[in-house]
Amino acid sequence: MELKITVWSFFLLLGCAQSLLLIAVFCRSKKNRHARNQILCLLLFIFSVIEFDHSLRLSNLYLNFPNFLYISDGLWFLIAPTLFFVARFYVQPQYRFRWIDSIHLAPFIVMQILYFNLLVASGEVKIAVLESFKRSGEYELITALFILAMMVQILIYIMASLNEFRRYHKRYKAIFSANQLGQLKLFRGIYRFFLFYFLVEFSFSTFRNFTSFESNLLDNWSLVVWTFFIYGIGYIAILNPTLLLPQLPVTSDQKLPVPNLNDNQALEQILEYILSEKPFKKSDLSLPELAGNLGLSTNRTSYLINKVHGTSFYDLINTYRVKEVKEMIETGYHKQMSIIGLSQEAGFRSKASFYKFFKREYYKTPSQFIAELESQQH
Repeated sequence: MELKITVWSFFLLLGCAQSLLLIAVFCRSKKNRHARNQILCLLLFIFSVIEFDHSLRLSNLYLNFPNFLYISDGLWFLIAPTLFFVARFYVQPQYRFRWIDSIHLAPFIVMQILYFNLLVASGEVKIAVLESFKRSGEYELITALFILAMMVQILIYIMASLNEFRRYHKRYKAIFSANQLGQLKLFRGIYRFFLFYFLVEFSFSTFRNFTSFESNLLDNWSLVVWTFFIYGIGYIAILNPTLLLPQLPVTSDQKLPVPNLNDNQALEQILEYILSEKPFKKSDLSLPELAGNLGLSTNRTSYLINKVHGTSFYDLINTYRVKEVKEMIETGYHKQMSIIGLSQEAGFRSKASFYKFFKREYYKTPSQFIAELESQQH
C-alpha cells in the first residue's frame, strides 16, 4: 500500500503536538497542578491519542506503527466523565474524588474488556482488521451500537455539566470579578461547543452506521474540528493565561445577614473606601477580597451592595471604573494614551465590557464623549 500524508492527517498530527504543548503549559508549575487542571490535562491527552491514532490511519503510517492501532477506541468513553469532572471541580474547587465516582469509568472499563484481544494482538492482526474494514466500509452492528451509546453518553454528561455551570452562575454571579465572569463565560462556551459538535456528530454517525451512506470528507472534517478547537484553547492560553489557569474562590453557602440599623453607615464605609483607595483598578478584584480589605464578611458585603445599595458587585465596580476613565479623559490623558489603554488603567480587562458600561453610564461612546468635550473647550 502506498504511503501518503494527506492534509487531514497533517492537521491531526499538528493537533496532537498542540495538545502535548498545552499539557506542559497547564502543568508547568506546582501552583497550577490542582485537580481541575490535572483533569483538563487528561482530556487533552485523550484528544492527542485519538488524533495520533486517526492520523496514522489516514496517512497509512499505521504500516510503520501497527501496534498503535486501536489504542484510542476505548478512550472515547473517557471523554464524557472527564468533561463532567472538569466542570465539577470548577464549581466545587474543594471537591475530592470518592469511591462512588469510579462508576463513571464503567463504560470505559467495559469497552477495554471487550477490545482486550484486539488491543494486545500483534501488529499484523491489527493491520488485517483495519484493511478489512477499509475494503467493506461498514461497521459491524455491535460496533455501531457502541458508537451510538458513546454519543448518547457524551451528550448526557455535557448537558449535566452545563447545568452545573448554570446553577453556579445563578447562585454566585453577584460576587464574581470581571475576570471570573470571563472565565466562567469561556468554559460555558467550550461546553456549548462540545454540545453542538456532538449533536452534529451523533446525527451523522447514526445515519452513517445504520445505512450505506459514506463520506470521507465528513469523517475527516469531524476530527479536524477537534484540532482547530485545540488551537483555539492554545490561543486563549497564550493571549490570556489567567482565563484558564486560576480557580474561582471558594464561596460561602451561608444565608445573607439580617438587616440592622447600621446598614447605611456600613454601605457608606464601602463606597468611601472604593472612592478613596480605588481597588477597582485591580482587574481581578473579587468581592471576598474587597470584603477582606474592609474587615467585613463576604456575605455582609454582598448584602450591603445587593440589597441596600440595589446593585451587583460587578455593576458597582465597573461603574467606578468608567467614572475613573471619564476623569482621565477630562484631565487630558486620552491625548497621551489610547481609550483602551485608559480602560485597562481603570481595571477593565474587556473592551466590550468597557464600552457597554461607559455607554450605559453616559449614553454615548467614549469617542462621542471626547468629541463633545473638545467642542466645548473650543
